[in-house]
Amino acid sequence: MLLLSIVSSKDYYLFVKNLREESIDFKSPSYLPFKCSEDDVVICDKKGCKEIIGTCRKFKIEKFTDEVFLSLIPFMIDGKEKYKEIIVGIDVGREIGYVVLADGKIIGKGKVIQDEIISVLKKYENVPHDNMIVKIGDYNDNNRLWNLTSTILENVSAELELVDEYKTSKIKRKQLEEKDPDVKAAYIIANRSGTIKLRKHGKNT
Repeated sequence: MLLLSIVSSKDYYLFVKNLREESIDFKSPSYLPFKCSEDDVVICDKKGCKEIIGTCRKFKIEKFTDEVFLSLIPFMIDGKEKYKEIIVGIDVGREIGYVVLADGKIIGKGKVIQDEIISVLKKYENVPHDNMIVKIGDYNDNNRLWNLTSTILENVSAELELVDEYKTSKIKRKQLEEKDPDVKAAYIIANRSGTIKLRKHGKNT
């Protein structure tokens, strides 16, 4: 279980706000000092760390920043220092549906307009990882598709793959607990192998 032991009211508020936005489960100790268990992971500030006793893993912060929060996502969700691989599946339509997988687990999903997808990718680029792959469904509007791929290659440090999106929106819902068809398609794209692989400077593999 993720525990928050942050005495600073401002930092506590910002952590709680971001944890809820990312749908990360957490608890705050109902009393202090608090004895944690071996399976707990704790985010704490200097004063808060002193109030946690036990064999849990602790991470002490100086203050909240977006960079600090993103750097802690592997620790907060899975108790890891970093992920081996982050895969972002993208379904291109009127809006862009996306799903972010970290070592196979969903850590983010949603829909944005095309101008906002780079900000989403840059955000998850800051989550500690060894390798990042962006997979895009081979949308039938070629001009829009290639504009998007070139923008990603210019702005994001990740491998890029084009994926056959045939029937991605028609897989039975019981196979995936997701109501939005664009997000569901993005999840399927993220789990498919790419038919074309692109790297920086437009080099195909």
